[in-house]
Amino acid sequence: MYTPSSSALKLKPYTQISTVQSNDYLKTQNERSKHNLYFNIQENKQDDYTDESQFQSNVEVLFKYHKNKENLARLRLQTSNDVRMKKANKSREKINNNKDEQAELEETKYLKYSKKEFRIKSRNNQIKPLLIKDQQNKMNSLLLLRQPSTKAQFTYVVEPGNNSELIKKILMKRSWITEMKQNSTSWNFKWKPTSSGLHYDELTKIGTKKQSTNHIQFHSEISSKAKLFTNLTYYAKTVDEQAQFIIPSSFLLNLDSESLTDELDEFFDLFLTVQNSTALENIWLLKPTDTNRGRGIKLFNKLEQFMTYMQGYGKNGLIREKLIKLGVINENDIIQNYKQSQVYEQYNTKNLQNKSKKIAGGKQLIIQKYLENPLLITNRKFDMRIWVLIDQDLQYYVFKEGYIRLSSEIYNLDSQNLNNIFIHLTNNAVQKTSQNYGKYENGNIISYKQMKDILSEQKPNISFDQILNQIKQCIMYSMTAAEKKLTKRVNNNTFEIFGYDFMVDQQGEVSLIEINSNPCLEESNQLLSTLIPRMLNDAFRLTIDKIFSASTSYSESISNKSKSLFYISSIDYPVEGYNSYENLWELIGQLI
Repeated sequence: MYTPSSSALKLKPYTQISTVQSNDYLKTQNERSKHNLYFNIQENKQDDYTDESQFQSNVEVLFKYHKNKENLARLRLQTSNDVRMKKANKSREKINNNKDEQAELEETKYLKYSKKEFRIKSRNNQIKPLLIKDQQNKMNSLLLLRQPSTKAQFTYVVEPGNNSELIKKILMKRSWITEMKQNSTSWNFKWKPTSSGLHYDELTKIGTKKQSTNHIQFHSEISSKAKLFTNLTYYAKTVDEQAQFIIPSSFLLNLDSESLTDELDEFFDLFLTVQNSTALENIWLLKPTDTNRGRGIKLFNKLEQFMTYMQGYGKNGLIREKLIKLGVINENDIIQNYKQSQVYEQYNTKNLQNKSKKIAGGKQLIIQKYLENPLLITNRKFDMRIWVLIDQDLQYYVFKEGYIRLSSEIYNLDSQNLNNIFIHLTNNAVQKTSQNYGKYENGNIISYKQMKDILSEQKPNISFDQILNQIKQCIMYSMTAAEKKLTKRVNNNTFEIFGYDFMVDQQGEVSLIEINSNPCLEESNQLLSTLIPRMLNDAFRLTIDKIFSASTSYSESISNKSKSLFYISSIDYPVEGYNSYENLWELIGQLI
């Protein structure tokens, strides 16, 4: 078998040979050419040249025949192409026989002879992505888009607010879509912090002019506290009574309805019943139905306090009359409790005070039982933020990683601390104004893994995996209860990311607290700086990447591994424990 001499082995294949003013150059020129031909075929032979003697013979014969450099270049290209085509055909056969699910498409390379050197260039216009079964995540396949060589065909607009710069940064990595000015009306995708101002019936549905946005039309059926309560209550009465238990005991007050009197009577009856029991502290929450981030929430354990808080909604007169009839209060109690209610305001943030007038104008309120026996971490209250996605096909997913938000102060139910929001409200928007914010954890936030370790050490009887399973069940109940209303949309190119908030009691039982349509995307600590970009990018891979790929000639491929630069993955957003090609959204249901 031919073996290049030591002088020839020092040469790299396809390297230009500099001019040498010596007789040795002419003597070794043939050997150099022979070495390069040998190297080219040897590199690509694999199964095509199993007989070494046959391989050596082919080299010698081909070398003698192709002495001309131009013919030699063509030979190299043809030999390389033939070998690669055979390898590609074998890969396709293996895929068809399900023998190799990790087969990858290799890029065909060609050599161009110019100025006495061979230059390798990728033949991008001939790449045909393969469809490979996703073994790691069958339900969350990766959508990988080939990047266009021409200018972007689609446009997007990102409205400011809620870390909108991060949205732009992620979208900029998609070369098939380019940013437009905010006042542009000719956009294909619009990201908005809220759905206000969207006209769904005007969105284009087909072709290269199709339009998509990050809010589904009837998202309020689950993101509004009032509608969520109404849908769960109705579903519990008509289909599955277990649905009513995924949220704490609640009452809906329709302030502008004749039913308000009956709704108040129903609440007062339960309140007085619990008050006569020694089992509970009888603490309740008063919540506006269409706010988030802790805005407008107030705690009370006396009906006199409740009446005072209702003053801002113009209904304290009606409540006062009812409480006097019940013998709960007299005129002196009213004056005294009004003064005590001012304690709440000293804990409230300036931002919340500025919002008070807007909150007071609401037409509905939720009264919800306070969870008095919460599971504690380092003696502090916490809740869990879970991201949920409804895509354009009405499939809903849960993100595999979430985070735990902790309060800044030690938990207690003393009456003098009842209105201390830094004990009782775990929202980051509230906690970041506390003097103790960040004292125990960076940003008052810990990861799933940290919580799992804490439970294993301190609460071995409570399984973190069981908590996650309960959470998924609650999500499914919330979706199923509102299914008929959520699916009434007129545009099927929309999707939405929700922030579900859950609490866990000392027995490990989970309660759904609320659902937010505009979950906070601020990267307030290292954990969120890792999770939020990955969560958004993986959501886009399931939504806009699919929505707009169907309108183009760009190839789409589903794979669990790809090294090609022509595909979108989450390689720029690594999360510990997951590879960059895995989509971390787990499919758990389908709205019908």
